[in-house]
Amino acid sequence: MLGAFVLCYLAVGYWLFHSGLNYLLHFPLVGSLLAQRGIYR
Repeated sequence: MLGAFVLCYLAVGYWLFHSGLNYLLHFPLVGSLLAQRGIYR
């Protein structure tokens, strides 16, 4: 039970981080900076 909770927590954390980067990528200035530096792949 505890292992399932930890896996769900990690999955939700990864999804939120990925969604946040996609959200930032849609801003003109921030998106171009991320694309130039290669942070977002």
